[in-house]
Amino acid sequence: MDISNLMGTYKDIVSEFTEEKIRQRYCNIIERANSFIIAYGFQDTAYVNDNNVMAMIMDYFSDISRLKKFHGISKVNKLKILSYTAYWALRRKIIQISCNDALASSTYINEKFILTYLLDELTSGFSEELIPKDGHYGDFVNLLYYCLKYRNYDPQNIELMLMSYIAAFSLLSNATGIDVSNYSIHLDNEEE
Repeated sequence: MDISNLMGTYKDIVSEFTEEKIRQRYCNIIERANSFIIAYGFQDTAYVNDNNVMAMIMDYFSDISRLKKFHGISKVNKLKILSYTAYWALRRKIIQISCNDALASSTYINEKFILTYLLDELTSGFSEELIPKDGHYGDFVNLLYYCLKYRNYDPQNIELMLMSYIAAFSLLSNATGIDVSNYSIHLDNEEE
């Protein structure tokens, strides 16, 4: 990735977030998308478009910069990072189909990637018994996937969907007495 080509257009963004931070985010998304492609068996029919990922990353950081200026804050929380990342990855279609005879399951490959990305982030560090495989969790997963495929979305309503998950998880943990303090996304964690 050559950030220097973007210096003219995104000079302020690069100086605000640093080339290193942008490079890290770019490499992380590329790595996660490639891992997804392999894990779901799409390596013969799909690839990560580096240019689209770079456009997605710069759009993401541009929005985060505007958000920080508008609200007069120096950092944003994890939910905003996830929701803006998801939004721009879906808008830029960072995973592309490489052949006409691709499987029907690859039709919504970007939506499936973002679904797995969000769920991985929401449940990172969870032990297996904390992640139900059916019931309302399955309903949530199916509805989130449906919304990513067929509904209009923006970073704000993606953030609301994620916050709903966190609220439901918190209610469940309170009802069951399971200590989840080490697992949930802490909204006061400042990231970017």
